[in-house]
Amino acid sequence: MKKVLTGILFCLIPLLGISQTFNYGESFGQGNFALGVAPAVHKGGPSNGLNLFLHAGYGLKQGVDLALKFGLGREYYFGAELEWGLLRFLALTTGLHSFGHFGLDAGLNLSFPIRSDTRFYTGIDMDLIFADQLQAPFWLPVGIELGLRRDLYFILEGGIGLNPEAWHIIDLGINIYF
Repeated sequence: MKKVLTGILFCLIPLLGISQTFNYGESFGQGNFALGVAPAVHKGGPSNGLNLFLHAGYGLKQGVDLALKFGLGREYYFGAELEWGLLRFLALTTGLHSFGHFGLDAGLNLSFPIRSDTRFYTGIDMDLIFADQLQAPFWLPVGIELGLRRDLYFILEGGIGLNPEAWHIIDLGINIYF
């Protein structure tokens, strides 16, 4: 079964990428992966309004995850990031995306376990967007992940724009962990 699911994941990879969504600070663990879907509302930015994101993550090795996302809205979103576990609940993310313009991503994410199936997370997220003029929007992500069943989680997150170049984001979604 795990080989079939891994095959499905790698078939989906060309369709997926990353954005300012789902900024939790824990890694999946080597060989584990997650699939998810999340409607998101952007107040501003290249895809103002309702968007839909499909995302996937895979634990490349202990403490290093690859995350991919594809977004549908006024603009398509394609991106990828690596998450580097620094401590148990602290991670650094680095990545790139295309969302109207090419951009580089970086973030620092911190998770706070509330229960074994519930965690609160926050951090800082920053992009370098190579438009006509270089832009550097910053966000403060704030979210919660709630376990609905053993491997099924509900996620609610807000991305608060911290400077004029950043837009506000709210998304909710479902993640399935394998």
